[in-house]
Amino acid sequence: MSQSIEITIQSHETILTLSSGKIAIPIGDENLNGYTPQHSPITPYEAEIAIEHIEDVIMPIIHQLPSQPFTAICLDPRLQSLLPDYPQSHTMSTELLENKFNEIINVINGAPIQSTNIPTDQKFTLFLLIIREISHHWRLDHFVIS
Repeated sequence: MSQSIEITIQSHETILTLSSGKIAIPIGDENLNGYTPQHSPITPYEAEIAIEHIEDVIMPIIHQLPSQPFTAICLDPRLQSLLPDYPQSHTMSTELLENKFNEIINVINGAPIQSTNIPTDQKFTLFLLIIREISHHWRLDHFVIS
């Protein structure tokens, strides 16, 4: 039976809730361990710096998590809003998450904001960067969203 980790992204920290307790990491959708982008949508340079800050915090955390496999749960409505068939679907694949991440990256790199139907504001972008980097570096194949 796999263990579960609930991921809650707040303004200045992300809370990981495990059966053994909670881990607070200093990255949130408004501040990434002391770094806050200045533009909305964020610039390509700000995205690179944001990703570096996220990676610096989440990569060492893997050693505090249960050994694979574990189930990642994120009940944030922002993640649910990315699913075209929510509430029928209760999971989000990392493939779909990666596609949504690429939509934001395209806007950051100069594509028209109208080229995506997902929010491109700074707060949503930081949320999406955190979720994407967690899924990528922790090798998750999906998130449970409800």
